[in-house]
Amino acid sequence: MSIETGVIYPERFEGTDRTEAEERNIAIVKEVFEAYSRTDFAFLNTKTIPDAEVGVAWLTPERIRAHTDDLNFVAKTFTNGMRFEIQNVVVDGNKICVQWHDEAETAHGKIYTNDGLSIFVFEDDGRVRSYLEYVDLDRVFAAI
Repeated sequence: MSIETGVIYPERFEGTDRTEAEERNIAIVKEVFEAYSRTDFAFLNTKTIPDAEVGVAWLTPERIRAHTDDLNFVAKTFTNGMRFEIQNVVVDGNKICVQWHDEAETAHGKIYTNDGLSIFVFEDDGRVRSYLEYVDLDRVFAAI
């Protein structure tokens, strides 16, 4: 089985009555999801400030080591691309929250699905100050 990759419902990033800065920030968030769908997991780093807080909630070094010794496990697991279905996008000034569902076929042929929430906070110049993802880690670790 092959999962169609890409971003489904990209129109949910569109809105009205947004400031120029909000439009710029939402365009970056959309680019991040497009990059993740094509397995460019390093893309977000090109849009952050030097000391940005970037991470996944509840993902600790101990939890990673319980499942793998490879810190690059996400890139090595999801080599076939991902499909993100954008469910909701909330924009409030320099904060953007995206609720999503994703699917992928892993490098080992397993089918992976998950639901998540990504929260982006931007600097005034459009760089990402923080990114936090809430996702079911048990589903992630089951895929590797």
